[in-house]
Amino acid sequence: MKLFFWNIRGYGAKGRRSQIIELIKKHHIDGVCFQETIKNKFTDRELHSLCGGLQFWWSWIPATGHSGGTLIGINEDRFDVRGEKKWTFSHNVQLLDKISGASVNLVNVYGPVQDCRKGDFLHELRTLVEECQNAIIIEGDFNLVRSR
Repeated sequence: MKLFFWNIRGYGAKGRRSQIIELIKKHHIDGVCFQETIKNKFTDRELHSLCGGLQFWWSWIPATGHSGGTLIGINEDRFDVRGEKKWTFSHNVQLLDKISGASVNLVNVYGPVQDCRKGDFLHELRTLVEECQNAIIIEGDFNLVRSR
């Protein structure tokens, strides 16, 4: 299983799409999770162009203004997408691995930059983990900095 995670800091940045296409093709990626797309919506055409002819399932959470936004792409030759749940700070996709038969939850997070919202973010993660019945992969940009 090859999953690729990236805070791309703007899907529309020059050369970004060609980088994504090259990485998916070169490394035979089974799933991608991007944070900070800074994009409200995607067309089927642009998403299809990213996966180099492979059949990917796509879903996203729109950006709010000029920050945030997540995008998940799953190779349907490798996984069955059994469900998804979009939270405030995270995007949970339930997958069935067609090779191993294992069920796994893939969670793409983009944590808040504002300190006043970090408690809500951590509460959401705790709830998500407590509700999960399968193996879980949590990745993304947590925006948590620990001071000494």
